[in-house]
Parts: sequence; C-alpha cells; structure tokens
Amino acid sequence: MMTIRFANVDYKKLREELIQLPGLKERVQKVVDVVMPSGLFKSPDTVAFAVETMLAKFLMADKYEPDHKFAGKITLVRAQQGSGREEELGNDYGVAAVSDEHQIFVVGGDHDSFVQGESSSKTVEIINQAITETNNN
Repeated sequence: MMTIRFANVDYKKLREELIQLPGLKERVQKVVDVVMPSGLFKSPDTVAFAVETMLAKFLMADKYEPDHKFAGKITLVRAQQGSGREEELGNDYGVAAVSDEHQIFVVGGDHDSFVQGESSSKTVEIINQAITETNNN
C-alpha cells in the first residue's frame, strides 16, 4: 500500500516479488528500496518504521474480534476505487457485522482524490450531513 502512494510501481508485480522473499526483514527492505528513490523521505529508517507500523496495524485489525455490536450509527465513506479489500470484506468493509445501524457512501475516486481531490466536496457534504443528523438526535 505504501509503495502505491509514494512510488510509481506495478502493485501486482511488486506483490509477487515480495511474496518470493524469505522473510519480513527482506520484504521491508524491498519496500524501502522501491520508495526511497521518490525523494519524499530523507531516511530509509523512516520508511522501514512506517512499513512495520502499517503491518502491525493491519495484523491487529485482522485479529480483532468484537464481542458485541456497536450500539450507535456508523457512517462509512469510502472511495470507489478501493485497495482491493472489497473482495474480502464486502461493499461495507464489514461494518454490518459490527453495527446494527449504518450507512455506506461510495464516493468517486481513489483514497487520495476522495479526500483531497475532485471528489472531496462530496465527501465533505456526506460528513457534514452525518454530523448534522447526529447533532439533531
């Protein structure tokens, strides 16, 4: 994921290369090697730390098992062009499994553009509406 955001790479090809490497240390180093030429980071250690932190977050989220559903209303706003997790988690990214009441909004664009690009005004509109509804209840 980090390589997609900070380096111009073929994700599927990189993924195959990473899978072939013997361990985590080598995979982290491969990502560092791919990202550093972008010039966005001064230190390879910063990139390695970010990769390891992101991995820990993903593993934690993958292992988390809620013992009850959230009692409030969840509003999920997600990009139309996702990270590929939709096949695994479904259109609602698993929200229905952890909440009784939820709304799912799909905004055009990718993870960056629906927050900062052309689609951001639609995202802001949805968030403002959700806040207004919450404040009125």
